[in-house]
Amino acid sequence: LHSKLSSSPAGPDKPVLPPRPIPRAAPSGVRTMVGPLRLVTFADVARAATKIAPHLSRTPLLTCRWLDELAGCELFLKCENLQETGSFKARGALNAVLSLPELRTVGITAHSLGNHAAAVAFAARTRNLPCTVVIPHTAPASKIENTRSYGATVLLCEPGTTNREAAARKVAEEKGYHIVPPYDDAHVIAGQGTLALEMIEQLAELQPDCLPLDAILVPISGGGMAAGVAIATRALSPSTRVIAVEPMGKQLGTSLAAGKPLWPAGLLPLATVADGCRTSALGKVTWPICLEMLDQTVI
Repeated sequence: LHSKLSSSPAGPDKPVLPPRPIPRAAPSGVRTMVGPLRLVTFADVARAATKIAPHLSRTPLLTCRWLDELAGCELFLKCENLQETGSFKARGALNAVLSLPELRTVGITAHSLGNHAAAVAFAARTRNLPCTVVIPHTAPASKIENTRSYGATVLLCEPGTTNREAAARKVAEEKGYHIVPPYDDAHVIAGQGTLALEMIEQLAELQPDCLPLDAILVPISGGGMAAGVAIATRALSPSTRVIAVEPMGKQLGTSLAAGKPLWPAGLLPLATVADGCRTSALGKVTWPICLEMLDQTVI
């Protein structure tokens, strides 16, 4: 998002973002991005970009004058729907799978609402590894079939993070497969961060006068993409705000304000048409990063 429209001067009716707030302090004892024990750094994102580049597309960065006029600012749309498997998830899954030790990895498993499942299946195929993924039976049929198209075995389970995790653990125990988490993993987060790195590089090439961006808006479910994008953005464009777009009922904004998780009880899937954003809570790895590095949320 860039607040200056190319077709008209900025004025009082244009959106004005408030100054960046003072960074939140992470909870005591939590291993954070800037703490003495680093979880994920920009160097990890840069390494991931090099590792996954031969296998993935450099997705286009598009503009739309009608949307600019509607929003009152200049918008740049990173079209990850044109990525391998149909979503950004291929970035994190591929980085995670390519980072596994070759001799000790006999197969891959994962649990997912759908997009991560296809991404892991694609990544496993890249390394010629067998793959079994767990997907709730409520997932769209198109996502289930997309996953199968990459050669994975699909196991359907009841909805809910707890059910998915239990089913994936069972597969891992029975087959000796490695679990690739959908978001709560350093390699996955670093891979997702390549999205922001790539986008900022594209802007520098195509429209350098629009840098730095005023804000990057990123949808959030478990927090892997939001955490990775925040890490990359802070390194490459420190003045750019990173704003998470959360489904109603997630309580991320109130959790950030309180400095502690206030997720809905029971961790049931959120009721939203955005089926890829139904996870109600952030992960143990993504939460402290998002707590420290996200500027705000919008519903």
